[in-house]
Amino acid sequence: MLFIVFPTFIGGYALFFCSNIAKLEVDNYNQNQEEFNEPEFSSNSPQTDINRNIIDYKPIESTLNWSKTANKALDPLENATDTVEYDLRTGAEKVSSKDDTLSITYPSIVEPFEGIVNANYWFDDVNENQEGGLQSSFVFPPDDRQEITNTTSFPWSSICKLYIDAHDGSHYIGSGAIIDEYHVLTVGHCVYIHDAGGWVDGITIVPGMDGSYEPFGVAYATTMRTYQGWIQSEMVEHDWAVVTLDRSIGQLTGWMGRETEPYTSSVYTGTLNTAGYPGDLDFGEVMYFCTDNGDRADEYNHWFWMDTAGGQSGSPIWRYDGSNRYILSILAYEYLGGIDANFGTRLNTDKYNQIITWLAEDNGTLLDDKPDLLDRGYYSGVSKTKLITGKTVFEIYCEVANEGTLAASSFKVSFYVSTNTVISQYDYLLGNITVSHLDPFTYTALNWTGVVPTEVPDGSYYVGWLIDSGDDVQEFDESNNDGLISYPLVEIESPAPPNQDGFLIPAIIIVAVASLVSLTAIIIAVVRRNRRKEAKAFSLYETQPYISSNYQVTTSYEPTGFKFCSNCGYMRLPNSQFCVNCGYKFPQHI
Repeated sequence: MLFIVFPTFIGGYALFFCSNIAKLEVDNYNQNQEEFNEPEFSSNSPQTDINRNIIDYKPIESTLNWSKTANKALDPLENATDTVEYDLRTGAEKVSSKDDTLSITYPSIVEPFEGIVNANYWFDDVNENQEGGLQSSFVFPPDDRQEITNTTSFPWSSICKLYIDAHDGSHYIGSGAIIDEYHVLTVGHCVYIHDAGGWVDGITIVPGMDGSYEPFGVAYATTMRTYQGWIQSEMVEHDWAVVTLDRSIGQLTGWMGRETEPYTSSVYTGTLNTAGYPGDLDFGEVMYFCTDNGDRADEYNHWFWMDTAGGQSGSPIWRYDGSNRYILSILAYEYLGGIDANFGTRLNTDKYNQIITWLAEDNGTLLDDKPDLLDRGYYSGVSKTKLITGKTVFEIYCEVANEGTLAASSFKVSFYVSTNTVISQYDYLLGNITVSHLDPFTYTALNWTGVVPTEVPDGSYYVGWLIDSGDDVQEFDESNNDGLISYPLVEIESPAPPNQDGFLIPAIIIVAVASLVSLTAIIIAVVRRNRRKEAKAFSLYETQPYISSNYQVTTSYEPTGFKFCSNCGYMRLPNSQFCVNCGYKFPQHI
């Protein structure tokens, strides 16, 4: 009986299950069609460049009190020219008193260096001695500022955009100028903001920035120096600073020379030039140049008629003698709201000599050249967002940059999916790509293609990557090696039941058919066996005597277990329904 019932049950269940699986197959096929036709998604990674895009940076001049008076008087602070040095890496501040008896006489001119890039484009041929210089293409007369469209050429390569992170959490933009391999000249209110917590928490320096293009990468401030007069009394006479960088980016950008002369010299009233990043044009992301006459100078400050705007604080003021450029002053202020000339901090003999001293003090303490690998942050994404583990092939694409000053040898980039925005080696590894070499200030595009491992649980995941995941490259900064696609997340699912692979349904159908065939064969065999028994029994006892009684009769010679037809008395087999002799239908089995 079990042999009969079990195949029947399997066959019936198989037919029911197959009808439901067929619908599931269609549904999943439709889902796979959507997945196949799904467009590519891309997202910017939340790295330095992207953070700068989402942060509200204000011109650094917004931290100042613009109501300056014409009758400036020096603060009686006796130690106004003492050096105050702040180390961003340790948070330590050091004050150094100046000993006038140890003063050294330096030549009044430091010559420029055009950098090893040696990319002198047409801007370099402009006659900066002629008033007006590069003529303006803008419609804001008498605004004669000119956009610099080729910032990789000298001297524009040495002009810097500054992103300043104040101690109170506010953010500002300023400008500056490279003055040697490791140093930037700017104003004091870019490094110490009195109304924003004092010493800033960090400065990102971008030489030659042109919109989203950063031809020389970035450098970061490690040490800042200014005068006690600015720190204690916010003296405009001492609003200046020198910033030490974490890498020798100046070797590539080059730098202008520096010059100091008596404040009565004609160099301060002749044709002057400036360039920086004014916040009123192109969101402060594009370099602008202006040339005009100087007005006057005193022992500490220098006035000039060049057009400037917020965001240009720290821009160099230089003269061009037809061959070389020499920085004379640092742009810092507008005077009386534009009624008088703009002005800045003059490199008098004291400040000129102090720069040389500070640069010499850093010799032997500066960092060696290194690579600095990070996600470029401009172009990254995934080709699909609905993924089946072990099955769906998809692509991750990103760009890795080297913003260090040394080429990176072979390193590995590892790709992960993560349940959070912190990508680490504890996340689910997808695969690796090896980059054999990456030169300084270049980047490479990477494309990883593969499937999600089957051990990844179902859920929503961020996609990210770790650059130099094997720690094979010694870098300036080891904390910026992660990349992330913050949106969209990918949806990961395990494969559907095995039937979707085309094995279970045919197997069930085969078992069902086989069961039905077996059941039919069994029934036919039983029927045939019974018929054979009946035929055999009839053949064996067909010579038995005829009994005419209308009731059952058993004789002494009747075979045990046999009975007779109540109509004709003929012997019949057990369980027979009809008499084989007269055809009488028995009323019931006996």
